[in-house]
Amino acid sequence: MKILSWNVRGLGRSSKRYLLKDVISTSHVDIVCLQESKLQELHCSTWRSIGGKCIDTFEFLPALGTAGGIIIAWDRSQVIGSLIHKRKFSITIGFSNSFNNSNWACSTSVYGLNSSSIRTDFWNELLLIKNLIFIPWVICGDFNTVFTQEDKNKGDINLRDISNSQNFLFELNLIDPSFNRRRFTWNNSQSDLI
Repeated sequence: MKILSWNVRGLGRSSKRYLLKDVISTSHVDIVCLQESKLQELHCSTWRSIGGKCIDTFEFLPALGTAGGIIIAWDRSQVIGSLIHKRKFSITIGFSNSFNNSNWACSTSVYGLNSSSIRTDFWNELLLIKNLIFIPWVICGDFNTVFTQEDKNKGDINLRDISNSQNFLFELNLIDPSFNRRRFTWNNSQSDLI
């Protein structure tokens, strides 16, 4: 199972959609999780111009003004998806593999707005999802926060935000491993899925 997760920083321009379509088709993925589409609406014809014939089914969460917007799309010949949860910051799709009937919840695909005043709402939404899911869970997305002081490359360090972020990781049993000098967060108890 191959998953592509990408903060696309806007899909309004046709050149960005063509680039994304090329990446999807050449990477042969089964599931696509996109954050920060900045789209208020997504028509089926627009998605077909991006996902092509293979990535043919999607769920969409509109942007909040000019920020956010989430798309989870999949190849229904490879996985069967059903909506579990859709809220302000996330979409959660339950998937079953078409070949071996294994069940798992992907993507909660998230986009955390870059505002510490609503970050608590973001964490609470994800904690709520944890209580809805009783199958392996993969979270993809852009948290728009830092988990350690080393993650911050400029500006002031907000130790309270870092503490809240670390508490969130602990509460959900997630770890934030280093990978080629980039950071990715994954569920420590589900490492066999990654």
